[in-house]
Amino acid sequence: MSNIVIYEKPLLAVLESHKKMRDYSDEERMTISKDLIKNLLNDLGVGKNSDTQHHIRAIKHTYDTLGHYTPEEVKHAFTMFISHKLNIDVYQQLNSVVIGRVMREYEIQKIDKLRLYKQKMAELKNKEKEMSEEDKEFIMLEAVDRIKKEVQQNGTIVSNVIGVYMYLYSKGVLPEHTKEFKEKYTKLAIPIARGEAASKATYSLDDHRKLKERIESITQGKGEAIKNIAKRLILTDYFKG
Repeated sequence: MSNIVIYEKPLLAVLESHKKMRDYSDEERMTISKDLIKNLLNDLGVGKNSDTQHHIRAIKHTYDTLGHYTPEEVKHAFTMFISHKLNIDVYQQLNSVVIGRVMREYEIQKIDKLRLYKQKMAELKNKEKEMSEEDKEFIMLEAVDRIKKEVQQNGTIVSNVIGVYMYLYSKGVLPEHTKEFKEKYTKLAIPIARGEAASKATYSLDDHRKLKERIESITQGKGEAIKNIAKRLILTDYFKG
């Protein structure tokens, strides 16, 4: 078991794993496209007197052709562009041609930078298929022990708990998840999720609007953040005994 290696997920792989633009509703996708172009115009310093029709067509191009990317990838691609990290000359204009060039160069770099990572992930998946049930059980018990020690030493959990939570839940050792039980931990998770969301916010007007919407959703007990924090709290209480 000492031969097991944990590979840190590269940033480009993280961005790629987010929700694709094609998976949003038509209305959401159009809003995302408009927001992306609006922010890019500001980032590139494109003046108000530039051709508005180019920007309208840029929004449509983004909506029509970038569905296989996540919004975060498009933002990062242009961050790389502005930072001279793509093999393209940087110029202060934004239209369909510029978007196409930037995303093409981004795709080339992404494929190159993630080639080794994806190769390693494929190798690990093959090893997992070959792994015996005893090996899998050993790995999970090690993870459970690591989370337990984290609670004992720090009184809380900062590590990812999803795998350990699902393992213990499948074993039936966690308390019964009644309606009251779920409501209790959802209520406890809300202020934590609000604080974590606020701590990651920036000072741009666009991010402020999105933060407000996210906090409203959190306050209603919605979203993956609430579920993940609730699981973290459940495990913390479980290991505290």
